[in-house]
Parts: sequence; C-alpha cells; structure tokens
Amino acid sequence: SVALIELFAGAGGFRRGCELVGLHIAVHAVVERAITAEAVLQHRWPEALVVKTIDEAKSSFPPFLRLKGCHLKHVLIAVRCPVAMVQGLTGEKGRYEMSLELGKVSGLAEHLRFCLPHVIVY
Repeated sequence: SVALIELFAGAGGFRRGCELVGLHIAVHAVVERAITAEAVLQHRWPEALVVKTIDEAKSSFPPFLRLKGCHLKHVLIAVRCPVAMVQGLTGEKGRYEMSLELGKVSGLAEHLRFCLPHVIVY
C-alpha cells in the first residue's frame, strides 16, 4: 500500500498522474494554502486530509497515516515549488523564505521516518 503526501499540491496533478499510470493511492495527505486548490482537492478526493502548513502536517499526518493506512509499506512525498511564494518574494528575502520552506520539507520527511519506522519514506 502507498500513501501519497503532496506538499504545495495545487489541484492534485501528481495524484491524478499516479492514478493514470495505475498506482493505487491508499492514503492521501496534502499541504495546500490556496483556498481554490483546496476546494478542488476536497471535491476530487474527499478522503484526503488537507492542511495549510508543513508545521500543521507534522502534527496531523502521522496519526492520520497510522489510522487510515495501517498496512502501509511506502510513503511517497511529492513536493511542488510553492508558486505563490516564488511570485510574491524576490531577491534575498525570497531565497531565504524558500530555503526555510525546503528545510521544513526535509524535517517533515525525517519526522515521518521517526514516527512510522515500519514505512519506507521516499
């Protein structure tokens, strides 16, 4: 069984691509800040857990994955560049903010490895 975690998911194109190639997603968890994208995600996949920040994901994803995916073997983390952040921030401040976000992504992956030791995190 595979769990998909999409960070800055947009409208869920990565999950849709997985479905088109035949990959069965048993559990879907998403970080998405845009209200319109969140509405599309919840309409397409009502079983998905959608949160707004990576910090919120660190506290809510491990229990969700344990509850919904008790037989999980693999967790796939897909990261899309947060376009709104790139468009809104330029120069040194933009690079600093992006490095903070990417550091949080790495921290989330390590946190999931710690909380779910029986699962392989990609």
